[in-house]
Amino acid sequence: MKKFMPPNFFSGHWFQWCFCGLILFATFVRIYHLTQTPPSLYWEEAALGYDAYSILKTGKDHHGQPFPTVAFRSFGDYKPSGYFYAIVPFEAILGLSPLAVRLPSAVAGVLTVVGISVLLRQFSQRLWPEKKLFYHQRTQLLGLGLASISPWLIQFSRAGWEVNLASCLLLWSVILVISALQSIKILPRTLWLMLAAVLAVTSMYSYHATRVIAPVLLGSLCLGWLGTELFQKKLSLANSRHLLIPLLSSGIVAILFLAPLLFQLGNPATQQRFAETSITADGHYVTLSNQLRDLDNSPASKIFSHRYLILASEVAAGFFRHFTPQFLFVTGDQNPRHSVQFFGIFYPSDSLLLGVGIVTLTGLVWQKKQGWGLILFLILWLGVGILPAALTQATPHALRILPTAAVFFVVMAVGLEHVLEWLSRKTQHKKQLLALTCLAMGGVLFSQFFSYWRYYTRIYPALYAQDWQYGYQQLVADVQAAQVQHPQLPVFITREYGRPAMYYWFFSKTPPAEVQAAEKTAKKDQAEFLEFKNIQFIGSVNEAKDGIIASSAEGFTQLKQQFSSVEQLSEVKDLRGKTVWVVALVASPHPQTR
Repeated sequence: MKKFMPPNFFSGHWFQWCFCGLILFATFVRIYHLTQTPPSLYWEEAALGYDAYSILKTGKDHHGQPFPTVAFRSFGDYKPSGYFYAIVPFEAILGLSPLAVRLPSAVAGVLTVVGISVLLRQFSQRLWPEKKLFYHQRTQLLGLGLASISPWLIQFSRAGWEVNLASCLLLWSVILVISALQSIKILPRTLWLMLAAVLAVTSMYSYHATRVIAPVLLGSLCLGWLGTELFQKKLSLANSRHLLIPLLSSGIVAILFLAPLLFQLGNPATQQRFAETSITADGHYVTLSNQLRDLDNSPASKIFSHRYLILASEVAAGFFRHFTPQFLFVTGDQNPRHSVQFFGIFYPSDSLLLGVGIVTLTGLVWQKKQGWGLILFLILWLGVGILPAALTQATPHALRILPTAAVFFVVMAVGLEHVLEWLSRKTQHKKQLLALTCLAMGGVLFSQFFSYWRYYTRIYPALYAQDWQYGYQQLVADVQAAQVQHPQLPVFITREYGRPAMYYWFFSKTPPAEVQAAEKTAKKDQAEFLEFKNIQFIGSVNEAKDGIIASSAEGFTQLKQQFSSVEQLSEVKDLRGKTVWVVALVASPHPQTR
């Protein structure tokens, strides 16, 4: 019987039209109401934006450090420098604004979606070289479509997340290495590898975990290719230049770009973030080991209750928590800034696609004995990408494993392609049934996306406004209005919601030179300013004196008990109508409170 072949729907310009249409759709869902959803800048975003503004205006961060290369001091947590510099050109055009802070991540999000589709095309052609172009194009479009509507990718594309930029750069560096290894000419191969080295190193300057992930992934690709070439060919020194020149050139570029980071590896400041979040930070595994040994001091207990064995078991548990159905398909990350809580990082139907994709790839290796190198690379990518998250507290963690996103979408797209191919064979004489089945599958995916999108844009901003520090922009405007009316009075802003100094500078567009001038004399909590000019950033209203006071609604109630004259000037409400800030004019404390 003649083998059934599906109609080549993507012949001519259809593939280009579908490809461009999906990219436009992915772009829309990443920039639509970008400054309203999420509802406000989280304090990390404000810090990124203001330090980028400071670099743009003065060539120094707000602490006065000229052009930090490896990390910005920021709040004393020494953030990687990459995203700061990515914001600078956007602020040069748009000024200091929430849009300028979030656009680099949105652009990186769109490029990630495109990169996933390109990676899928590369993998499809290597795994199934016998198939016609139609199958590779369809797989590429399926991956593009799945990635464009992904809750996980959308969530981290719509705020100023350093990890999103780093993940995008890492993905494209992998794509460029694969392209280079497929090239047969020395010059293109060398150029692709050098560009891949630049992107990989830039990702290492953008996020902590990629400092481990990028060298492992790119090194394994190059070593695997080198081993294959040496095994299949008898190379002499004379004809090995097509191997040595690209590898040495890209290696030199990587070392040159990495030099500042390598010199700072021993600096405690660059390790500050990991020291704060590491699973070993509180030493609980040592305490637990000692407690177990006190209960049983036998030789076996000394082995099975050893601190490192306990630590290893906790790391393993943290690693596998990232594969629980609850995390993947139901509620996602427990932090509302990382997941909407109404969906997992994937849609429920994606569980089926992941299962089919895993079975398909396993069968390819088991039955046809092909593609095992690429599949091992995917496993390595997944493992080395999740391991840094497993070494930290608060697992599972959607943000820290974002560099592995491409692996999941490769598997899902392969699964969906296999389902479509199976349906094509089973309904080869019933094209209407095939069309209806495909339409039903598309309807399920679209209905899930529509449900997510409605929740994300309409309900999520109001429900979790406080997690995004909503109200600071309105508060700064109200404080400035009060300062105009009462220029002689001091201002007190409580730190009840955290980081008010940075928000004040950001939304008032305070010239960075003024902040830098106050660096040496201002009181600080670690690196966070506690005062600036006539403004004090206080822990609670108990520290307030006569003047303009901005506090929570609870703090305002306390003010009325503490001061004899309290006049409410304005209030800021969240998106559900709850008062989050009150600006008041206070004077004359009661004698008993002196």
